[in-house]
Order: sequence, then structure tokens, then C-alpha cells
Amino acid sequence: MKDIDQKYRKDCLSKEELLAWREKVNAMPDEDLAQTMRQAWMDEDFDTSAISDAQLDRLKGRIDAQIEEAHPKVTWRNLSLTQRVLSMAAAILLPVFAILTFYFYQENVRTTSDEMIVSTGVGERANITLPDGTTVTLNAESALTYQPNRFNKEERQIHFDGEGYFQVARNEDCPFRIDATGLKVEVLGTTFNLDAHREATTAELSLEEGSVSFLSTKTGESVIVEPNQQVILNQKDGLLTVIKPENIQYASAWKRGEFTFEDTTFEEVIQTMEENYHVDIEIDSALQNLDLFTGTLPVTDLHEALLIIGKVYGLNAHIDGNRITLSAAF
Repeated sequence: MKDIDQKYRKDCLSKEELLAWREKVNAMPDEDLAQTMRQAWMDEDFDTSAISDAQLDRLKGRIDAQIEEAHPKVTWRNLSLTQRVLSMAAAILLPVFAILTFYFYQENVRTTSDEMIVSTGVGERANITLPDGTTVTLNAESALTYQPNRFNKEERQIHFDGEGYFQVARNEDCPFRIDATGLKVEVLGTTFNLDAHREATTAELSLEEGSVSFLSTKTGESVIVEPNQQVILNQKDGLLTVIKPENIQYASAWKRGEFTFEDTTFEEVIQTMEENYHVDIEIDSALQNLDLFTGTLPVTDLHEALLIIGKVYGLNAHIDGNRITLSAAF
């Protein structure tokens, strides 16, 4: 406590120490703060060369006036020794703390303005409007980061991890750029869905309107994606594949509260359900070579999803906490 207090007053704290010190000070009772100031006054030598006698006199006068206002019968002469010490400590330390408070404010502003992060947890979604008017809907477990003091002034650049639906405001003089794991995206004004989780084996961009420049940072290969096209990045080798799905809006079905599948294997459907609902699904070994699945499943209703799967494939579902067992109904 004492060491970090000394470093604080000598302006030697790192940003991390400064944030930790702020939290500690905010949590301390007033009595403990007063004791800390008194101990500092009694134990340390302060350099007051930058503080003139006139400044000290003015500070002391203000302190006396406040004491007189609160307690008219109390004067400097009849204050106790402790009260005199604390008053003098306040007179000496006030300029010091004023300077440090200003520094602390500047540091706090710098810390908060350097980086703005919007993120979602499990089962959460969020809508954000960026300073240029671009709107982004974040799917669960996603994060968007940008610098407010630069965005839409010097550049329009964000870092992204997760899945999001982007409606980028058009500005031909300042392209909108996205950095994500293994890829870079540059657009002028478009609407698209980007699925780029840091730990995933692939990343996908599905373009609804406009055009997009999509770059693989691993290979340096880039493609121009056109409306109703989807570009798929293989994170392992950095290769890009451009396809034209039957319905490009299937990719953003999550935004409407549903999953849309088209000729998808049963195993892939089950994997999607496990990831979305955070459950473990066991499949009876007797279930083999099931047909491909085409249809929609709700994002937020596990029981309805199991009911649909059960009707399509003739299955029963046994639920035990987060563990689900699927078996043939006949």
C-alpha cells in the first residue's frame, strides 16, 4: 500500500498500476484516506520548492475560512496538534494532489478513448451504430474494437472476432476496413454477414449488397466479392473459395432468430445445435446414414428444435441437464 502510494505521488505508476490504485482508493473509507495522508505527511519529505509562500498562505486562508464557516468558535490556535498537522498536510498536499488528479484524469481519458470494445457473451446479441453511421448486429460471443479518436476522422477501421451483420455507411473517400483472424476486408458501403471466430477453422463472408475486397493474410490472395456470393477462407492454408449459395440470406438467419440449413448433413446440424444451445448431444449408434437436412431451427428454443428434428428423422430425445440422447422412435 505504502509503496504504490509513493509511486502514485511521484508519478511513477504504470497504466495497470494506476487503474488498480484508482479502484483501491475509491473503495477506501474516508478515515483510511485521511490516515494515509497523515502518515505521508509525517514520514516523508516533500519537495515544495514549486509552491510559493504566498500560495501556502492563500491555501491556509481558505482552510481557515472553511473551518470557521463550519465551526465559528474554532480558530487555528485552539486546534489540536493532530488537526493542525492535517491542515498543514492539506495545504502542502493539495497542489500535489491537484496536479496528480489532472494527470489521472488525462490518463483515464486516454485509456478509455484509445479503444472502444463492444462484446457479447453466451446467448447475447447487441446492436451498435458506429460514428460514421454504420450499423452492426453482433451475434453471441463476438467482439468489435475500434479507436473513437481516429474512427471516421483519419480512417474507418475496426478489429472483429465472432459473427456480425454489417450495414456499412457509404463513403468513397474513406473505405471501411475490418481486421480479423487470417483476413482483411475493405468496403465502401455494403451489407454483408461476416463469420470470423478466432478459433474456427474457416471464416465466411456472405454479401447481400455492394462489393467487398476480401484478403487472406496468410497467402496474400484477394478476391472481389459480388452480391449474392459467399467467400470462404480456410484458416489452415489461407486459401479462398467463392461460391454462390441458393439464398445468400441463409447466412444471416441467426439475426432473424433462426438457423437455416440446406442439404446439410445430420452431423453438422447436431454440431450447430450443440454450439448454439451449449449442450452435449449423443446419438444412438443405430442411427446411420440419415438424410440431408433442409429447413430452419429456432435459435432460442432448444425444445422446439428437438421437436422438429424428431419429426423429420423419427427420433425421441431424452434430456438430462445439458446432456441429450437421441434415439429412434420406432
